[in-house]
Formats: sequence, structure tokens, C-alpha cells
Amino acid sequence: MRNAGNFPGPIPPERGNLGALETLDLGFNDRTGQIPTELGNLRMLPMLWLANNKLSGAIPPELGKLAALRRLNLRGNQLSGETPALLGQLRNLQVLSLRRNKLTCHIPMELGAFSELQLLKLEENQLTGPISPELGNLAALRRLDLHSNISGAIPPELGKLTALRWLNLRSNQLSSLISPELGNLAPLKDLSLSSNQLSG
Repeated sequence: MRNAGNFPGPIPPERGNLGALETLDLGFNDRTGQIPTELGNLRMLPMLWLANNKLSGAIPPELGKLAALRRLNLRGNQLSGETPALLGQLRNLQVLSLRRNKLTCHIPMELGAFSELQLLKLEENQLTGPISPELGNLAALRRLDLHSNISGAIPPELGKLTALRWLNLRSNQLSSLISPELGNLAPLKDLSLSSNQLSG
């Protein structure tokens, strides 16, 4: 269990000089300020964990340079603005958690390029617009959580996510018929569609 408050204050940009790092975990530390753009220099880094701090500002597009990254967890901060399209270059990413921030963009279509992604958590932000059909390209995805965010219809492309085990779309403003293609998700163990305006 992590101890909160051990290293409060901004993240030193000098962390970007540690080119041999295999893990950077600064979670649960009351970190403040913005994510330093210098972290984009950690080209060998497989895991970046900055969860449950008080980080603010935009997600720097420089994080899209972290080609070796497999786990990116920025949940539980005060990050705002858009999710940079450059994150779509992280082709080895397996876990992406941006939940409980203040992101206000559409779900970027570039996320559909994450062919290795197994977990995608974007819930409890202030996202706008519909679910990107491109998410149907995430062939390895096992968990998708978008609750308390979005509007529009459930795209039929989600029916292609045949590895999916958990789909949480509750407490959105989703409308229209439930896509019959969701019937293709035979391995699905948990489906939550409550508190929407769906029919069928």
C-alpha cells in the first residue's frame, strides 16, 4: 500500500534525465503543478505511474515519444484539456488510465491504434461527444470503462471487441437502440448500461 504525502510539490524536470529508468512511480504523493515535458525523454520507460496526485494542466504531447511504454496511469488528478493525439503513437501500450480528471475533449480516434491495449479507463472526466467507432479496433481490449462522460449512440464497432470482459457505459447520455452487435461479445462477464436513455 502506498503512503500519501511523502514527496509533495512539483515533479522535478530533471527526472527526464534518467534515461535508463524502467519504472517511474510517483503515485499518491500530493504532487502538484504540471507534468514536465522532459518526461518525454525517457525513451526506455515501460511504466509511468502518476496516479492520485494533484497534477493540473494539459497532458503533454511529449509523452507520445515514450515508445517503450506499456502502462500509463494518470488517474485521480486535475488534468484538463484534450488527450493529445500523439499518444496514439504508443503502439506498445497495454494499460491506459485517465479516469477522474477534468479532460474535456472527444475520445480521440487515435486511441484505436493501440493494438496491444488491454485496459482503457476514461471514466469520470468531462468528455464530450460520442464513443469513437475506432475503439472497435482494440482487438486485445479486456476492459473498457467510459461511465459518467459521453453521449450519442453505442457504435456497432464495439461488437468487434471479442476479447472484452468488462464494459461500463453507465451514467452517460447514451440514446437510441442498444446495438445488436453487442451480442457478439460472448466472453463478456460484466455489462453496465444503467442511467442512460437507451431502448431495445
